[in-house]
Amino acid sequence: MRAINFKKYSSSGFHANATMPGDENPAGTKKVVIWKKHIIFWICYLGFLWIFAITKSSEADFTTFIITNCLLISVFYYNYLLIQPLFFNKKVLVSILLFFTGMFVYFGLRYWITYFILPYFGKPIYDFKTPNEFFPNHTYFYLTYSIYALLFWYAQKSIKSERELRLSEIQKLQLQNRNLQLQNENLNLQNEKIKLEYNFLKAQINPHFLYNTLNFFYSKTLMHSEEAADGIAKLTDIMRYALQTGGADGKVFLEQEVEHIHNYIALQRMRFNNTICIDFTATGNIHSYRILPHILITLLENAFKHGDTLDTQHPVTVRLQAVENCIYFSIYNKIRIGPKDGPSTGVGLSNISDRLQMEYGNKQSLQYNSDGSFFSVQLSIQSNGTGVSTTKAATPIDATN
Repeated sequence: MRAINFKKYSSSGFHANATMPGDENPAGTKKVVIWKKHIIFWICYLGFLWIFAITKSSEADFTTFIITNCLLISVFYYNYLLIQPLFFNKKVLVSILLFFTGMFVYFGLRYWITYFILPYFGKPIYDFKTPNEFFPNHTYFYLTYSIYALLFWYAQKSIKSERELRLSEIQKLQLQNRNLQLQNENLNLQNEKIKLEYNFLKAQINPHFLYNTLNFFYSKTLMHSEEAADGIAKLTDIMRYALQTGGADGKVFLEQEVEHIHNYIALQRMRFNNTICIDFTATGNIHSYRILPHILITLLENAFKHGDTLDTQHPVTVRLQAVENCIYFSIYNKIRIGPKDGPSTGVGLSNISDRLQMEYGNKQSLQYNSDGSFFSVQLSIQSNGTGVSTTKAATPIDATN
């Protein structure tokens, strides 16, 4: 009965070094298969030579034939297993010394067997009758089988290198494929994160309660102050748009974003009693393009938060152009000195960059510039027009102080 090595097992199952029956030594099994192929080759090779020998001469002796050819086969493996590895491992002098040493040993054995051993057993000398014929011819045989060994060793080395190179390329492709999968998974996770953050922000407000409350305030203040009622109406539109996610493609028409910007500016004017200084101009066919919602307004909110909106000499300058399948949006403002309108977290701008990258990839560019006194932001998006959504003319829209 076969004993079981319990050291190969652990509490979690098979140990990493455990092997199944029949797989104890796969390398040894491979070597056995290789040597079997060698033996089969030499049997076929010797059989061919024997047939050639007996058809050429009736004096051919099988025992002599086997002994002499086994010596030549020994020369082949002597070179293949010993001399070639040493030579290609840069041990040239050692390999040359062993090569000539093997030659002299081969000459000695072959001469001793041919002229002493075989005649002693009554075997005829039929290959080379005199020593003058012996050495030149057996030098040729020794060199021939040495060259055979060299060619075989080189061919085997080349095949092995080719297999290793092919395996390396396959592993490289698999690694690249795995990296692409990881990148796609990472992008999907980032996309899901942004969606969750966006949904979380929306979930913090009950829209029905908010709208009802704002409508109540609007109706109550309309009879007392049209300006206050108008502000509440604009706030209602702003909140309704803020909770909008866009159509099936997740986008809104550019004119909706522009209208949202107008409402936001108007509300800010009411808040600061018409003292803010802002120059907003929108040109081009804004009715034919779709864009991710809340991109432009977030950049404008950043300008109001950190910019000096009360400096008449340096108003906040906002430009929007929709031309030739491109949308250009820029803001230039003076940086406010002193307390800001709320703490800065950078989450909004970071969120915009992520959303733009995921949706448009290399078809968008968002750049910030600051010299310490003034801040500017430039956004460009390549966007295909989707057809005019309204009957409005594509005229410039101004919102100046």
